[in-house]
Amino acid sequence: MRPRAVSRTEQAGFTLIEMIVALALLALVAGLLAGTVRSTRNVMAAIERINAASAVLPAQTYLRSALAQTLPARQSALIGDLTPGLSGGPSGVRFKTFFAPRGQLEGVYRIGVGLEPMPDRSGAYNLIVTQTLLRPAPADGSSALAPSLTSTLASNVAAVSFRYFGVEDGANPGPPHWLEQWSSAEQLPRLVEAGVTFANGQPQNWQRLEFPLQLAN
Repeated sequence: MRPRAVSRTEQAGFTLIEMIVALALLALVAGLLAGTVRSTRNVMAAIERINAASAVLPAQTYLRSALAQTLPARQSALIGDLTPGLSGGPSGVRFKTFFAPRGQLEGVYRIGVGLEPMPDRSGAYNLIVTQTLLRPAPADGSSALAPSLTSTLASNVAAVSFRYFGVEDGANPGPPHWLEQWSSAEQLPRLVEAGVTFANGQPQNWQRLEFPLQLAN
């Protein structure tokens, strides 16, 4: 008896089943990959937020510690530096402080905080701090100023805003209030408020903070 030849219809049906199974497997794998990609993106976004927060916190801690130990106004002239104990406007602040970061020489420092344009990003800035040692004087007795150290507190900044709570005119105290400028050589503000706005697309978040000057006046 001659064997029955397999018809083209049966061959086509068998191939169609294979294609359906293969497409189902591809759809399953694609779904698994899509879920993995979404999970990975969520994890990376969370890591970016954590890293951004961890970068902001040291900057805020530095400002809090340095401003808390601002040199009282009555002692400012005693170190031979004629600039006010604290002066500033909306975009930056300068002050003298006893605070010395770990590993640095203890003494009196002049601190400047402000913005510096980023060379590789238009419209973005670095929030920098410049720290100059005023006292102790150089060991050789010279009057040369100690070199300044400049560090970056935050990057990709769009704007900063500082305000000062107190009364500048010591002869006419009145109630303390918020000021956009501070230049008094006789008084220090009670509080310095600092706000930082980051450039678009940056995950950092800087809550506006008020820093008390514990040694004020």
